[in-house]
Amino acid sequence: MIQRAEHALASVQGHPRARMALYTFGYAHLIMIGGVVVVAAGVKQLIEQLHEPTRPATAVLLGCGIAIYLAGDVLFRRFIAVPSSRLRLSLVAISLATIPVGLWAGGAGPGRHAAGNARPRARLGTQKC
Repeated sequence: MIQRAEHALASVQGHPRARMALYTFGYAHLIMIGGVVVVAAGVKQLIEQLHEPTRPATAVLLGCGIAIYLAGDVLFRRFIAVPSSRLRLSLVAISLATIPVGLWAGGAGPGRHAAGNARPRARLGTQKC
């Protein structure tokens, strides 16, 4: 992938090359990094609520983070004129469709409220020996 990007940049000269570099290695990479950050926030929340039903915000962070990353990858490939398969673009929609699946599998499905089914968590320092 990097070799294709280098070849695409080498084949263009002048102002179009600067624009291609800015859009590809600037904007598209920022979108991909944003997706990684959103997924990391979702994983952090998931670990924090490990023994509780999944909160909707956690499922949204995980599904949207993956979709954002994949959208950035599609843009990266389009900016450097490297053919991108339609599979990547369809995976954006599929990753968004995993949000309800994550809620269901995490125990916060229809008819169950995440706060209502949660077991009380013991706080550190409040347990009696």
